[in-house]
Amino acid sequence: MIIKSVHIIAFGGLRNRDIDLSRGVNVIEGQNESGKSSVAMFIKFIFYGLSGKKPSKNEFSERDRFINKDTMQAAGFIIAQSSEGSVFRIERSLIADDVSAPREKIRIINQGTGETVSGQEPGFYFFNIPEEIFVSTCFVAQASAVRPSSIAAKTSSDNTKAVGNLLTSADEDVDISAAIKRLDDTRRELLHRRGTGGELNDLKKRLEELKAERDSSAEKSEKAVALSTSLEEINNKISSLEKAKEHYSAVFSALEKINLKKKIEASDQAKERIDKLSSALKAIDNSPLGNGFEESILESEKAVENYDSLCAEYEEKVLNSDEDFSQKHDIPDYDETVNKIYDLESSCRRKDRWFYGLLVAFFLSVAATAGLWFFNTSAEKVVLIISVVVLALCILTFVLKILSSKKLSMLYDEWEIGDDDEVETAVHRKIEELEISNHESDVISQLSERMSTGKLLFDAAESKIHDLAKAAKVPESDDIYVTIDALKNVNKEIQEQRVNIVSKIDNLSGRLELLTEQIGDTDRNNARIEAEEVLKTDIGKKAESMEQEAIKKLSKERDFTDGALSSAVKRRHFLEDSLNELGVLGRSPDELQTLINSLEGRIEELSLRYDACELARESLEKAGESVRAGILPRISEKASAIISAATGKYEKMTVDDSLSCGVASSSETVTSEHLSHGTEDLTYIALRLAVADEVLKTEKSPIIFDESFAHIDSSRIRNILRMLSMNSSDNQYIIFTCRAEEKDHADSLGLNTIQMTNDLSH
Repeated sequence: MIIKSVHIIAFGGLRNRDIDLSRGVNVIEGQNESGKSSVAMFIKFIFYGLSGKKPSKNEFSERDRFINKDTMQAAGFIIAQSSEGSVFRIERSLIADDVSAPREKIRIINQGTGETVSGQEPGFYFFNIPEEIFVSTCFVAQASAVRPSSIAAKTSSDNTKAVGNLLTSADEDVDISAAIKRLDDTRRELLHRRGTGGELNDLKKRLEELKAERDSSAEKSEKAVALSTSLEEINNKISSLEKAKEHYSAVFSALEKINLKKKIEASDQAKERIDKLSSALKAIDNSPLGNGFEESILESEKAVENYDSLCAEYEEKVLNSDEDFSQKHDIPDYDETVNKIYDLESSCRRKDRWFYGLLVAFFLSVAATAGLWFFNTSAEKVVLIISVVVLALCILTFVLKILSSKKLSMLYDEWEIGDDDEVETAVHRKIEELEISNHESDVISQLSERMSTGKLLFDAAESKIHDLAKAAKVPESDDIYVTIDALKNVNKEIQEQRVNIVSKIDNLSGRLELLTEQIGDTDRNNARIEAEEVLKTDIGKKAESMEQEAIKKLSKERDFTDGALSSAVKRRHFLEDSLNELGVLGRSPDELQTLINSLEGRIEELSLRYDACELARESLEKAGESVRAGILPRISEKASAIISAATGKYEKMTVDDSLSCGVASSSETVTSEHLSHGTEDLTYIALRLAVADEVLKTEKSPIIFDESFAHIDSSRIRNILRMLSMNSSDNQYIIFTCRAEEKDHADSLGLNTIQMTNDLSH
């Protein structure tokens, strides 16, 4: 098949690109990132599509890499001519979005006849080979640099293995030796050679265990039947007891709802009664005879009694006393008074001494005057004058003495002094008496003031008693104490009434608190409705009519039923455990026989598979020998022609029994481990072309090279291009390169070249 033109609608980074190709060799040259690999992958996409599988976790799949990100599609077509001369238009589109799975459309149109084939893979339709063989032979991708990435980094021994795989399966990634090893592993998994392990051996052991279990199960069947019968009977009994329990639960549930309704009603009644009593108590407290009535009576009585007491005290201390408490005495200082008396006593004694001295002097002067007169002397007048003066002084001293004595006598009388020796005692006693007298005067004065205050309080109390008597409708007596006693009797009655009301409120409050706690957060309206609904049922009517004794009896019956049910459940558990111990709940003999039959079939199947693995392994080994004997010489001959034409140095490519590739000339043979990188790449290219020629029997596929000659020198590239052009009558080669020398060699050989720029042109 020859591709005449490529038309890319959207693919990778390319959109609306057209490329015309010719028979033979086509060299497409362009810089890196210009889209060469995208064009190569587009051709592979037309024939085999894009894989959605990721090579590894961190790599992108072909769809991720080549679906155009702007249009979210890969689409286009090619015009190709078959070896028979028919021209086909091969269309393919793949549309992806984030909502649904990718949608793919394929059409093969015969432009001569108009016949259209849809949905069939073009690669199979034209070449009759799968994608893996196409990629391994006809499509040398850029990333592999001649060999696939899984082979490119392998050692020489790994390269030998890849050649063997390619020659045997036309896919260098398919490891035949690994396949043989997997067959050996599978065979060993089924049965070890010595028969000591493997799945077949395990299954045979399992078969023996099942047969033993079947025999044991048969022995236990008779006991299991008896236990099953007992279990059925106990289940029936449990069912009957559960129904009885449901009945008791329904009755007690109805009782609970009815009692709850009664408690709610009792709670409402208690609250209503408390409200009425509280109102009555409030009315008493707010009346004149309420709060403060007793205190007013007691305060008034206290004021009356206090005034009467003051009056009695006043009468006793003032009215019935002989003492005058109307004037207070000044109390002299004790020391000053004593000293004053002592000074006055001293003054009286001095005046006595002066008086008696002057009196003696007077008598002496009188005697002297008489003498002088008797003797009739001239000095008698002088002495007489002195006598008169002395007499005057004596009289004056006597008067002063009398006054001092009288004053002293008055002090003695005032201080009640009997003699000189008790001055201090008498003064001290008198001062104490004066102090007591002054104190009594102060007491009387205070008593008078208290009398005045008490009178005011008495008048107020009398007025208050009058008002209270009027409010209590008590007749007033002339004796105020009688009125007070009458008011006390009224107050006693009121207090008894109040205590009675408070006691009732306390009792009702306690009952209300208990009912409220029992009712809890229950929706009262809903509880009433539920109780009324229950009362409409037969169970509700029965529950409402039940006496306390009937309820107690029913409660005992319920407890007995619960106990019987608990015992029955324990009995059932015992029977179930016994059945479990017997294995009745496991597998029956019939079921085990079925498993045994199935296991015997499985053993037979695995035995056949074991034989098949042995046969397949022998077939693969014979196939390898057949490849070496049949296909290998033909592929080696074709690859040798390519190597000879390309190198001009080596005449053939050798592939020994171990599938190791080398080159040889008339003078030397170079094995694979001594080949240069470029020559090694050339052997792989030759091998691919030879295998492709061998595999493609009906229709030749275009051979695509994407940067496949990177390690091959310039002269050999020219030889390769010349060799390909000489073999291009029925073949087409499309070579993508970024090196200008490959394009220059193609131009010099007259081959078709295409320069890949922003706009594709020849």
